[in-house]
Amino acid sequence: IYDNTDIGNAKTLALAAHIKRISPFCDVKPKGNWYQPDYTGVCRYTGGDFYGSINYDSQKKFLEALHEYDLIIDCTASNELLHFLSYAATNIPLLSLCITNRATHLLCFSNHDGNPFELRKHFLASIEQDTENFYVEGTGCYSPTFLATSCDIQSLINLCVRSIHRQLQNRSYVSSTIWHYNDENIIADPLCCYQLEGSPITMVVPESAINKMRQLPMLHNGNMGYLLGGYNTDRNIIFVTSTISQVGSNRVMERMCQLSNGIIDYVGNVCVASYLDNQPLRVIKKQIVEIAKSKDVDTNNPIVAMVRSDGKVDFQLYIGEKFVPFHLTADKTHEQQR
Repeated sequence: IYDNTDIGNAKTLALAAHIKRISPFCDVKPKGNWYQPDYTGVCRYTGGDFYGSINYDSQKKFLEALHEYDLIIDCTASNELLHFLSYAATNIPLLSLCITNRATHLLCFSNHDGNPFELRKHFLASIEQDTENFYVEGTGCYSPTFLATSCDIQSLINLCVRSIHRQLQNRSYVSSTIWHYNDENIIADPLCCYQLEGSPITMVVPESAINKMRQLPMLHNGNMGYLLGGYNTDRNIIFVTSTISQVGSNRVMERMCQLSNGIIDYVGNVCVASYLDNQPLRVIKKQIVEIAKSKDVDTNNPIVAMVRSDGKVDFQLYIGEKFVPFHLTADKTHEQQR
């Protein structure tokens, strides 16, 4: 929305003026202001101390200000600010939006599905393993410029905003979704949320990863592939970010090792559920138990995803020396039925 007339002006002030030109009846209140102290042309920000220097006083003011809002959308690309908001705005709907990978992906994370900071951290890492164009924190645009066309950016934004508007009309929350290009189309990849039976532990899985599980080739032992992802800081939320096939997995994992400095984000196995009472599934579950005990794997509680003959995927977590099932949360189950 910016043009040459906005050079030297703050983004917030320029955006406020743009909104006013579209709808003069819209009440827009930009915070902070800019001034140019010398001939260098470098503008400095005043009137807002939180982003530049976090301290107890600025956090206290920020917390008080949060209660003025019914919905907060963070588009700053600042890990520092989103981390603060994710823990401060627990009782206020919070969305985190960011575009990455040459504007082929727009990530929209909601605190309805968990901590937005943790969600963005894990799913960004998964996307970056498949691209050489990495997400850059807090720069606004990549250097020297954002490697994407305006139409690519606007198409993602328009669909995302339309989805947010539609969801808020029908209910009080927005679900997390990753929007991305696939050839000439834009795919909406919603995140599915699961609850561990009898436990506060939750799991977040993108719909695309579940669909891929159904398409994996099966080996003679019933094994199909591996789940990749991670855990939040408190180890009570599991993020399954992607699925890889057992076929050719060594080559894929070697590449991931190189990109992540030797870290493999393994969280579980995918197998066929039709072997429920047969030897192959028992063998796979025995492998899961051995992996959980291994000191070489940072996954003491692996997941087993079982693909049934009807296409449904069931998840179980190995915890307390037994396999405990996950269940879709109530709102997600209702959406799938609808």
